[in-house]
Amino acid sequence: MFTRLLVGHDGSSAAGIALRQAIHIGARFHATITVARLASPQLSGAGAGRAGGHWSPGRSWTGEGGSSDDDVFAGLHEELAEAGVTTEVVATGGDPVVALHRLSKDTDAVVLGRGRGAGKREPIGVEIKDLVKTSPVPVIVCGATVSPFDHGAVAFDESETSERALALAARFAGITGAKLEILHASSDAAAGEAVLARAAALLSEHPIRFDTHREIGDVHTALERAITRLGCNALFVGGHRAARRLSVPTHTEAILRATDIPVLVHN
Repeated sequence: MFTRLLVGHDGSSAAGIALRQAIHIGARFHATITVARLASPQLSGAGAGRAGGHWSPGRSWTGEGGSSDDDVFAGLHEELAEAGVTTEVVATGGDPVVALHRLSKDTDAVVLGRGRGAGKREPIGVEIKDLVKTSPVPVIVCGATVSPFDHGAVAFDESETSERALALAARFAGITGAKLEILHASSDAAAGEAVLARAAALLSEHPIRFDTHREIGDVHTALERAITRLGCNALFVGGHRAARRLSVPTHTEAILRATDIPVLVHN
């Protein structure tokens, strides 16, 4: 499932959380984690345009230029060894969105921090928005801390992408033992229950623990309230599709503003 993960790393603290989150998820799948070193002011240009190389516990980055990439893995050597993941580092130059899109084609998911310039008003940054629009694989936007990813919420509205997000969450829960909370916001009781009944039917063949919840109110506040009430530590959501391109749903951004949990946006 998540046997190949791509982490975008620009030297920021948010990127460090993304790498740790990828290690946590990857340990469950004996994954290979590719860390894409993105050119950024924090890295002072070091690594930009280099050909790429490989890192393993106890070794430094061995690409052209001779400089070490141990700063990326500072303090993680023991954690990596215990996780049993295979890790490699590749250096990229130019537009980070283009670089990550190219590398993501050979992976199962992209794991990112909240992005440069992210804040309460703009919780994920424009680079992540652009990547979601083009990514051929799910994008995991990490929270403020590493999540155990064992109590997931799924925003379900019967759209094509939300059904894919539900199916992915079910596969993940079936392997890891996570519990799922299926959430749907609707002021119409009958219509809302019908949507949740469809979600339950789709999950019926999976040996997983889940509950369904109809929330009242606008989708932004209803999902945020439910996630807080239920204590969920991850959200699976489908992207919004328009003219064959995806966008980050506005309620996803609202949840990122209000919570510290990671959000997986499925294509």
